[in-house]
Amino acid sequence: MRSFLILFSLFFLILNELAADEQVTWAPTASGLDGELDFDWVRLTNGEWLKGDFITMRDEKLTFDSDEFGEHTLDLDDIQELYTMSPVTLVYLNKVTDISRIAIIGGAVYLLDSGEEVSRHTILSIVPAEATWWGLWEGKFSLSLAAQYGNTKQTDLQIRGDMVNRGIFNRYSLSYTGSISLVDSIETAKSHRVSGIWDRFVSDRFYISPLSYAFYLNTYQNIEQQHTPSIGLGYEIFKGKYFDMDINGGAGYQMIGYVSVPVGEEKYGHSVVVLLGTVIEIEPNSDIEFKIDYSIQFDATSVGNLIQKTLAEFSIDLTGSLDFNIGVLWDYRNQPQPREDGSIPEKHDLNITSGIGFEF
Repeated sequence: MRSFLILFSLFFLILNELAADEQVTWAPTASGLDGELDFDWVRLTNGEWLKGDFITMRDEKLTFDSDEFGEHTLDLDDIQELYTMSPVTLVYLNKVTDISRIAIIGGAVYLLDSGEEVSRHTILSIVPAEATWWGLWEGKFSLSLAAQYGNTKQTDLQIRGDMVNRGIFNRYSLSYTGSISLVDSIETAKSHRVSGIWDRFVSDRFYISPLSYAFYLNTYQNIEQQHTPSIGLGYEIFKGKYFDMDINGGAGYQMIGYVSVPVGEEKYGHSVVVLLGTVIEIEPNSDIEFKIDYSIQFDATSVGNLIQKTLAEFSIDLTGSLDFNIGVLWDYRNQPQPREDGSIPEKHDLNITSGIGFEF
């Protein structure tokens, strides 16, 4: 009996060693550094292989659409190997570009079509070479119920959408937030905020914003329309695995029209504005994200007139495409415009929402 147990133990150890060797040495068939692939492949640091489509790599993060698990954003520190079946465009920190099929193994990037080897840390971004401008868009739409306090106290329906296109040197961002309040099937308030920004990266962290535009409407703040085109620049102060921080600033022109004004006052105003802002993103893991977007606007033609906006959003992944979101939107105007009847809107508006978001 003792001899049998010893033989069984030896047999079990041999099987474990063979399984370990197979896991270490296995690679996608007809692939690697000397063949063509039928799929893109990613090998994680735990030895697991993922088959699917490479989407993009930037800021030490890789977005990959797995055939089995859906689209995920992975930290490069968690990736041991990457093989692409089709050519990709590599953008280096000095703005030089290359096009080739690649293999990333550890900190080395192999250009399979030319046989060159470069360091991963010299690369700013990687995108599929055949990707079109339309194909680089990604975004998120969410539907929420909001409990609003300030100028109104009621339940609102809110729709929010964010889209971003990260190309080789350019980043395009679009954002929309809209809410409608209904009481006894009658619309009692509405708010719409639309913005678009074009950022052009001069280096890996510094960028200019040749064109930005924002539109705002809020009947309870007595704002019928507000248009703000501007130009600016920004800098990514921190880019880490769990924490990112961006600061930006600029100047622009603003035209604002009010729903009503006291008799004898102008309904439309024009001014030059100075804009400052920051965006902070915290991702403790791949399923949780916390984002703060803060901006402040100074009226250069009216001393003491300023506008502040803070958006804080907490997201938890439910599935590959669905998130649960909790958001807080705070608007502040220190000099709200009086209405025709003499009443003055509140300076603060606080909007708290929770709902479901869909990523694409």
